[in-house]
Amino acid sequence: RAVTRGASRDELRDALRRLDTSGSVDSQRPPEVALLFPGQGTHYPGMARVLAEELPGFEEQVRSVTHLLPQRLGAEALQAMWDEDFPPDALRETRLAQPVLFCTQFAAAMALREMGLEPVAAVGHSLGEITAAAFSRGLPLEQAVDLVVARGAAMHACPPGRMLSVVLPESDVLAMIDQAPLDLAAVNGATHCVIAGAGEDVERFAASLPDGLRSQLLDTDRAFHSRLIQPSLERIAAVDLGEVLPSTVPVISTVTGQPMERGHMWSIDHFVRGAEQPVRFADALGALADLHPGCTVLEVGSGRSLSALVELAGMRALSLQRTRTRGGVLVTLDGLWVSGVIDLVEPPQTDARTRPPGYAFGFGQEYSLLSGARRSSLPDTAEEPQTAGPVEGRPVDVVVRAAWQESLGAPVEDGAANYFELGGDSLSMVRLLRRLETDLGARVPLAELLARPTMSAHIEVAAQSVRQGSVAHREA
Repeated sequence: RAVTRGASRDELRDALRRLDTSGSVDSQRPPEVALLFPGQGTHYPGMARVLAEELPGFEEQVRSVTHLLPQRLGAEALQAMWDEDFPPDALRETRLAQPVLFCTQFAAAMALREMGLEPVAAVGHSLGEITAAAFSRGLPLEQAVDLVVARGAAMHACPPGRMLSVVLPESDVLAMIDQAPLDLAAVNGATHCVIAGAGEDVERFAASLPDGLRSQLLDTDRAFHSRLIQPSLERIAAVDLGEVLPSTVPVISTVTGQPMERGHMWSIDHFVRGAEQPVRFADALGALADLHPGCTVLEVGSGRSLSALVELAGMRALSLQRTRTRGGVLVTLDGLWVSGVIDLVEPPQTDARTRPPGYAFGFGQEYSLLSGARRSSLPDTAEEPQTAGPVEGRPVDVVVRAAWQESLGAPVEDGAANYFELGGDSLSMVRLLRRLETDLGARVPLAELLARPTMSAHIEVAAQSVRQGSVAHREA
């Protein structure tokens, strides 16, 4: 297998001519892959946009998770995930950051599973262990969401604090904080630890470190895994996990540092311990290496905050979203497909040659040169007007204008009018989406509505959704 990319026929032709297959791997024997879910501190506004554009099925998976959140929190989480201008300070709040991280991670992992990836194990750092438990199918998704929401809210109610990563062994760190009001929060490697405590205590400790010793304050507003989190434990313990199931994917726990095999039954006591005790990430990596030597560890998140630690432990690390810019997710997917870990295309159903479409690809579209459109395709006319024809007797633009009037309480005629500037917010946008999908009988991408909040843009998005639904119906 090999992959090339290009923006034109000439670019693709030239890339194919330069293709070097001397280092190709056997896709019939794919490597073992373990999934890694990071914890809080890896979030940023608009963190889901590149994943939505480049990871097939991600947006649909996001919908399946966020609709389980409380309505107002769900709307706020969606806006934080899609809107690059969302206030960073608001997203830093633990009550919001934890649900946003969970929704992004779980949706990305499920999208990869739909593409054929079945990992040999899953590892979660702090909050990420809840994602790992949900992905293992042992913790039902609805209960996992309840736990994340309760955990985030309970920790948000705790006193503010700071966290500091230091390049020191665990024994040295424990000796240095023995008489200080600080706690060991994580052991991430043989010489990489995190301490936590009140802001002034952490800053005083950082200032006392010898010159040349590396340390870094983490982007969190609470001192997780420290004595300052104690008030949250009772609220976390009160969460009802309902009927848990035997896990179908082994999880290497960062609470115990030990593997939890298939069939493990999760308990709320385990997650209470996970909030209170230090994260034993280094031990978990060691256990993973012992069980699956040579496996590839794929970090499923919005960056590569843990990948360097995986490499320091002597294991191969990949990041699903290695950069915040476009193209990084595609590069990772290309590598996973070349090695046989995932399937990006369907098996050919005919020997007849399929021609690629002659129009620009729409948001979230997939197309296989082997088997044609996997989801749906637009008409072959790129210049076609975006105000499409009637739906149940009404043109799309009439449906959109009526939905705007109901949402904002007044008619809007100006196509350049901005929904948010007229008083709308992310919560009312979710209601607007539901109204449009009901009236149009089609799935409408929320990410596009949030990113392009003008009347004319909403008409274009709605019209495109209707045409895609019509094409899919005819194909079915």
